[in-house]
Amino acid sequence: LPLKLWDIILYKKGKEKKRALEKWHRNVSWLLSTYDLQGGWVSQAAKNLFIGNKLLNKELIIADELVDPRNIDFPCFFYAGGKDKISPWPQVFNGGKHVSSETVKYRIFPEFGHTNVFVAKDALDQMLADLKTII
Repeated sequence: LPLKLWDIILYKKGKEKKRALEKWHRNVSWLLSTYDLQGGWVSQAAKNLFIGNKLLNKELIIADELVDPRNIDFPCFFYAGGKDKISPWPQVFNGGKHVSSETVKYRIFPEFGHTNVFVAKDALDQMLADLKTII
């Protein structure tokens, strides 16, 4: 991330530099933020994202702002478990068709189900390695 910032500072000019800095800051802010997805928020996320499909239907509102997946331009990684019966990999990977990111990567963990994808050490190690490819 620091190299990308220096690249913008040293080599971009005028409005291009301003847009690049704003994009860099937005991406870094998102990358470094964490959210606790417990309780009512999980129910709300399931209702809006999976049952109502509001994100892909361009009906999802967060902080009084309509979320359009075409405006997602930071690197996106889509992870799925080969044995996931809740969010099968074709459904997960479909998300990559709706973003504007130049970097969209997909990975299936063949032996994992729904929860294992985000708690198994092997999967987390691979995700960390993937993230290191963009910073």
